[in-house]
Amino acid sequence: MKTSSALTVFTLVAGVIAIGFGFRDRQRVASLHADHQKLIAAARSLGIAVNSAGRLIDPSRGKRPRDDRDETARRIAREVIALARVAPPEGETREEEEQRRLMLLAPLLDLNAAQLKIFIAEVSATNALEHEPVLQNLVGYAFVWLAELDPRSALALVTDSGEMIAPTVIGESHIASALSKLAGEDPVAALEWVKANSEKHPDLITENSKIGVLSALAAHDPDLAFQTLGELALPNTPETVIQILFGARTPKVRKMILARFRDHLGTMGDAKTQQTAVNQIFRQLARSVSERGFAAAAGWTEELTPGEAEAFAAGISHNRTKDVDQWIEWSARTLSEANMHNVVRELMSDWARNDLQAAGSWLAQAPDDDAKIPAVQAYAGTAAALDPHTATQWALALPPGEERQSTLRTIHNRWPATDAEGKAAFGKEYGVE
Repeated sequence: MKTSSALTVFTLVAGVIAIGFGFRDRQRVASLHADHQKLIAAARSLGIAVNSAGRLIDPSRGKRPRDDRDETARRIAREVIALARVAPPEGETREEEEQRRLMLLAPLLDLNAAQLKIFIAEVSATNALEHEPVLQNLVGYAFVWLAELDPRSALALVTDSGEMIAPTVIGESHIASALSKLAGEDPVAALEWVKANSEKHPDLITENSKIGVLSALAAHDPDLAFQTLGELALPNTPETVIQILFGARTPKVRKMILARFRDHLGTMGDAKTQQTAVNQIFRQLARSVSERGFAAAAGWTEELTPGEAEAFAAGISHNRTKDVDQWIEWSARTLSEANMHNVVRELMSDWARNDLQAAGSWLAQAPDDDAKIPAVQAYAGTAAALDPHTATQWALALPPGEERQSTLRTIHNRWPATDAEGKAAFGKEYGVE
């Protein structure tokens, strides 16, 4: 099928199934990217050749005169406006509504950055736009797509176009999308744009947008990122600083960011406030990186000071952590004894609740290091409600003393309620109540 014919089919389908889609519920940048991939799939299903970026594969298109390309953008705008005003069919399913939405948006894939600017201008000039949410959403999507192709042009629409785009159409999330794209290409340029326009557009350039730029900037220049935190009047809080740490992408940058953070910590308040900040920042860092597995987190853990490692450990103690065995071993060789015992107990308890057999298999061959006793105590205590006899065997593997006896008491307390006779016999045999 030729591209022009395919586009005609595309447009006809859109005419039959024009929609009112809920764009404002899907403004997050990740959702927009997912939408874009759906559009590409929809285009290909109709025989329209597009590359991974969503651009039509048709060399002859690039040879058209500029006036012709501009008129194409205006024509698509007129067609889409008309299609968007067609009422949806009665009894439409959610899947059909989604398909109509994608079909309505699909013609935008054929527009380059200059054409998208024309499209946005044409649709924005529509009478009663403020009362037509579908058209508002189309402008919003076109803006985000323009930001993907040319973020500088998208941002220029906001600063150079006066009242062309209503503030109800382009919101903070649209600006955040454009700034995110520009920051990935040129973080210094994104920073300069934010500095130049924050006072003019305080409702559009929010703290979240500024922090996103700082995170991208940190990947290139950690010193400038921390310096700029104050210049942008951002709160000097753990919630802000952690986003700068998240900007690290390489071992070199991680080391630089951590060093710069340690210098910056003194500006965050008195000693107590600083310790609170360290605890919050490294706990949040651990929650983020430990979910990707121990190997992915090792780049951070190898660079932490003892105090930072203690704070970091609090973030890995939850039931979504991968590679629990390696985290237990890391805790044994890294943490203070008291903290290590607490962390190992939490890790092993969560692991045993999720996969009792796997946790038990690892424990059976685990080295007799400092983590073994708290690991056995946690495993036995968790297993007690499911398999009290196996839990008892593990408790008896502990050296005689209070640790063994307290574990036996835990097993007794958690003994299945359906086996009162067994619980009583257990309590009598081991002297626990």
